[in-house]
Amino acid sequence: MKILEKTQEGAVVKARVEMTDEELQPYFEKAYKKTQKNIELPGFRKGKVPLSMIIKRFGPAVRAEALEDIITEVYPKIVDESGEKPIAPGDVEEPDYQDGEYLRFTAIMEIKPEFELVDWKALEVKMEVADVTDDDINTHLDYMRKDKAIVSEAQDDQGADGVDRLTVNLQQLDENGVEVIGKSFKDITFEFGTDYLGPNTDEQLKGIKKEETRKIMTERHIHPEEGEHVDEKYGWEVTPTKIEKVELPELDDDFAVQVDEKYESMDDLRAAVRSDIEAYAKYHVDQRMADRILNTVVDAHDFALPPTLLEETLGRMLERQKEESQNMIPEDTLRENLKPYAERQLKWFFLEQKLIEELKVEATDEDIEKHLEIRAEQVKDTDLESLKLMFKAGERREMLANEIVKGKLMDELRNGMKLVEEKVALKDVLQ
Repeated sequence: MKILEKTQEGAVVKARVEMTDEELQPYFEKAYKKTQKNIELPGFRKGKVPLSMIIKRFGPAVRAEALEDIITEVYPKIVDESGEKPIAPGDVEEPDYQDGEYLRFTAIMEIKPEFELVDWKALEVKMEVADVTDDDINTHLDYMRKDKAIVSEAQDDQGADGVDRLTVNLQQLDENGVEVIGKSFKDITFEFGTDYLGPNTDEQLKGIKKEETRKIMTERHIHPEEGEHVDEKYGWEVTPTKIEKVELPELDDDFAVQVDEKYESMDDLRAAVRSDIEAYAKYHVDQRMADRILNTVVDAHDFALPPTLLEETLGRMLERQKEESQNMIPEDTLRENLKPYAERQLKWFFLEQKLIEELKVEATDEDIEKHLEIRAEQVKDTDLESLKLMFKAGERREMLANEIVKGKLMDELRNGMKLVEEKVALKDVLQ
């Protein structure tokens, strides 16, 4: 057996292999004997037909059927001789068998992508800084007021207004005000003042009373084609079954104490709310920052991916999305939408490995112990010694070490890349 030619395209290596008739004969001998055990001819018991007769009568068919088994058996030898290190199951193509002369075929091997890391320290990454405004604080305080609100059911002659809460029965209408079959809903609760039923619907519902039925119209944007949108008109027939009057407390020192006795004034409460929001925003900024770093590094590298691994990655994503969408989205559409994400994920897998190797990032025993100490402090009723015993060795310790290594790599990238600060609104950070 010899490799006639070897070519590489991206992460795929193709080796054209030739086996001579002399090399094939031992494999054919095994196939003849295997066939002999199952053949029964007139004048001979099963398994007793002479081998020479088997070869004469069935030789070409036996040899043809044996080719697939031969290729499977010699494939590991081809890999060894090629010097490649495949990372996915192999395949063959273009088999060519000339009886009595040779067998030729192309062995396909998918290998780890070959690439050089760019100067990632020269890459720029946008670093968001959440701009927490007084309006953001006031919005959060409004939620807190609603949590402390006094709610009472409205009298029959009291109409909805302000921050009242409505429970309604709904019937959807088309643009002409005609009922849409199958689009009726019961006991839907929403807060008045939020335009829950569509743009400008609260204005049309102002003053509506319990058991009163009122028709309202609104519209929504739809996108029949890429880059276009139209306004589609539709409406609702609304019948409140319950209207609750919501009385909000004043934002004063008494309210601050009501929230928590540790606050002596509204100034204390506002300061605490700002601190909490800023911490929450920073958490989200940090999460998004990791994604930005990953995407920036991925976009800076261009290399081919092993097709089989890419298909496996895409397949796993596809199965998760089909389950989440309850098969409501066509598989072809899902596949097309998910493929760029699968490519990015697999690309980062190889980049991450190379970065860890070149930067010599590792998780020491000290790193693991420190991580376990922090976890014990954060999780209530967790015994540190039991935790250490749990992660002393084996798969759990390996997974924890891998988690630590990935975290240290992200810190290296964050500290090494060029960060460009950009203020962003809180609502954009939390999207």
